[in-house]
Amino acid sequence: MMHFKNHNTYKNSRCARPELVEGSLRALEDILRQAQDERRKAFSKTNNHNGGFTLVEVIISLAITALVLTPIFIMHGMIFQRVNRGANAFDTILYCKELLIEARQKQDPDAQEFTLDKQIPYLHASCTYSLDKSIDQKSSLASLPGLHKETITINWTEQEEKKQERLITFIYKKPEQKKS
Repeated sequence: MMHFKNHNTYKNSRCARPELVEGSLRALEDILRQAQDERRKAFSKTNNHNGGFTLVEVIISLAITALVLTPIFIMHGMIFQRVNRGANAFDTILYCKELLIEARQKQDPDAQEFTLDKQIPYLHASCTYSLDKSIDQKSSLASLPGLHKETITINWTEQEEKKQERLITFIYKKPEQKKS
């Protein structure tokens, strides 16, 4: 607030009516005081939360954040499931190849039929290796003597659904000699 000091300066001036000057100064002081009071009142009405956020502002910002983050989290979960499924499938393929090699080492070189069963504890699956000399007669490979079919069958449960995969390879073994 502005105060005018030394009102006597105006009284001693050469003005014809110094009381008008003094009254005008008081009127100006009153107008300034009223303007400052009105400004304080207006500021206190619009800024009554002292620099914080209102509940409505917080709720709106949380809703916007939820709308943005929800699809991101859903996509993250789907990607994680697919990566996990792919990793399990890759582990299964490696295990089947390992079982194939192990079965070939354990069987007699002249064996015409052989079977080997194994469990995969961390995948909750079972594997079966079978060597069979019979090939489907409709196949063009049936005409080749000594060709054997190796089948690895893996069974597991995924999301309460039973699944099965087969790996089929062919191997040549010396045909059995007919005994005379």
